[in-house]
Amino acid sequence: KQTAILRRAGLKWVPFLIAGPAYATPKWFRDSADHLGYVELANGKETLIESLWSPKLKPEIERFITAFQQRYGQSGLIESVLLGITGTYGESIYPAGPEGGWTASTTGPYYNGVGWWAGDKQAVAAFRAHCKQAHGTIAALNRAWGTTYADFDAVSPFIPSKAPSPAARTEFVRWYVDTMTEWSRWWVATTRRIVGQTPIYLCTGGAGEPPLGADFTAQAKAIAPYGAGIRITNESSDYAANFSITREVATATRLYKTFCGFEPAGEVNAEGVVARVYNATASGARQLHYYLPNLLDSGAAVTNYRRSAPNLVPRTPRRPKVAVYMAREHWIDNGGAMQTTYGMVRALRELADLDLVTRDSVNDGVLASARVLVIPTVGPTDADAAIARFAQAGGLVLRAD
Repeated sequence: KQTAILRRAGLKWVPFLIAGPAYATPKWFRDSADHLGYVELANGKETLIESLWSPKLKPEIERFITAFQQRYGQSGLIESVLLGITGTYGESIYPAGPEGGWTASTTGPYYNGVGWWAGDKQAVAAFRAHCKQAHGTIAALNRAWGTTYADFDAVSPFIPSKAPSPAARTEFVRWYVDTMTEWSRWWVATTRRIVGQTPIYLCTGGAGEPPLGADFTAQAKAIAPYGAGIRITNESSDYAANFSITREVATATRLYKTFCGFEPAGEVNAEGVVARVYNATASGARQLHYYLPNLLDSGAAVTNYRRSAPNLVPRTPRRPKVAVYMAREHWIDNGGAMQTTYGMVRALRELADLDLVTRDSVNDGVLASARVLVIPTVGPTDADAAIARFAQAGGLVLRAD
C-alpha cells in the first residue's frame, strides 16, 4: 500500500530494514530456541534484543534482505536503504533503553537499558577467543593484564569499573567497540552483495559513549569500501548540541569519501527546524530526516521549514582549519572526558568551524588541511606520532596537558 501511494505522489522511498531490535524481530523467532538475547554483565539479566553474537541471526538477516530485494528491488521507488542492525531502535549501538519505552508496546515489557551487554554465552566465548588470539598463551595475557588466570576458560567479560587492571579494562572496551564496528561492516557488506548499487545508510546513534559501542569514525571507515554512508539519529533543537554530536560523522564520511544524513532523536521545536537545516547543509550532509510532528504539529514549524527548505541543497563545504581530537582512548578511563570534549567543541564552534577527528582519521591523514588541533583531554593518544608530524609541519597543537 505504501509503495502505491509513493508511486502516485512521485516520491522515493527510504525503507528501514531492521532485524535484531525486539520490536522489529518476528515473534516466532523471539519465541524460538534460536533466540539469544543480550545479557547485561552487571546483573545477568537477558533482554529481548537479539545478541549480535548469536550464530542463528546472520542467516535470518540474509534471508530477510534477500526477500526484500526480490519484492521491491526492481520497483524503481527506492532512493536508498537504511540499515537497523541492533540495539533498542536499530542503531549500530548496544541496548540503550529507556526501560519501558515505546518499543515495549509491540513486545510487552522487557529488560532494557544502558549497560555492558556482553554476558551471553556466545559473547563470553567470543571474548575468550579474542584474548587467546591477541595474547597466544595465558601467561602472556597475565603479564599484559597483571593477572593470575589459570587458563583462558577462567577469563570472562567484566564491567570495566571492576576490571582486574587498567590494561584489561582498555582491552575489553576496545574489543566491545570493535565488535560493534565489525557487526556494522558485516551488515553493510551483506546488504551490498544483495541489493547491488542501491545506496546504503548505516543507522547509528548516541554520542560515542563507551557502553553504547559506537565509534563513528571507525564505523565510517569500515563501511566505506562498500560505498555506504551513515545516518546518525541523535539531533534535537539546539544547533550547538547538534553540531557537536553529528560533526564527527560528517568529518569521517567526507574523509573516507562516503556520505551522511541526520535524524532527530525525538522532539524538534520550530526554531530547531531551522537549526537542523543549517547543520545538515553546512556539514555537507546528503539526507535530512524529520518525523512528521517535528514539522506538522506547529504552524511556526511549517513556516520555518518552508522558508528554510530552499537552502537544502548539496554542498561540499571548505575543510575547516581547526580540528578537535575526540580522544575515545581517554573516555575509557575518565568518565568526564567525553563531557569535557563536547563542552570544548560547543565553545569553539562559537569561534570557528571544526572538524572532529579521532585516532583513525588522524592516522589516515585528516589533518592535511588543518592548521590547529585542539586536544581537550589529558594524556597520550593513539595518534601521537601523526600529531607530532602535523606539528613538525607547522601545525599548532593545543593540548590540555
